[in-house]
Parts: sequence; C-alpha cells; structure tokens
Amino acid sequence: MIAVQDGLSPDDVRDYLGPMTGIFVGGSTDWKLRTLDAWGALARRKGCLLHVGRVNSLKRINACAQAGASSIDGTSIIAFPDSIYKLTNGVVASHHQQSLFNPRTKDLSDVDYDCGWR
Repeated sequence: MIAVQDGLSPDDVRDYLGPMTGIFVGGSTDWKLRTLDAWGALARRKGCLLHVGRVNSLKRINACAQAGASSIDGTSIIAFPDSIYKLTNGVVASHHQQSLFNPRTKDLSDVDYDCGWR
C-alpha cells in the first residue's frame, strides 16, 4: 500500500500503482472526505485495492462504500463497543439504497479532484 494524505494528488502516485500495490488513504478527515472519490476512481483505473484509515462513523463508512473502498479500519467499536450495532444496522440499510451520485461507475477524468491548496 502507498499511503496518501493531505497535499498529495492522484498524479503524485499514479505511476506506482497496480494490482500488487494499493492505496491507503490517511490524512485529515476533511481532506479524506473531499478527495475520496478521486482515490476510488484511481484505484479502479489502476486495478488496485483502496483502503481507508480512521473510519469511525456511519457517514464515513458510507462515503468509503460510495468511493468503492476495498477495506476500512477504525477504533470506534473498541472504544465504544455498543456502537457496533448502530454501525452494522446503518451499513445493512445503506446496501438497499443506491446514491444518484455514486462515483464507483465513474472514470478518473469524471471525478473532480480539489486538494484545496489553490
């Protein structure tokens, strides 16, 4: 996995990706949510896995699913064991609702990427 975080763009890592090298999305929550669709599109184009770190809410779980993430991690269920039921029920419910703006079917050129450094 190649770790990406605030300040990196798909162009910075594109040449290093492929079926044997995936993307680990770290960085700040705001940056992660703003750029997740672009990382998902890049992972699909390069045929690699997309992992997102520090995913501790239903909002972030759903954002990762919409971006086509292969896996996620987070510590919320360890710190707050009762949250597993809320998160699990939310994930199950979201499987029955498809977003009108689902980027999983988009190519990288169709996804806006704005790092916010302009």
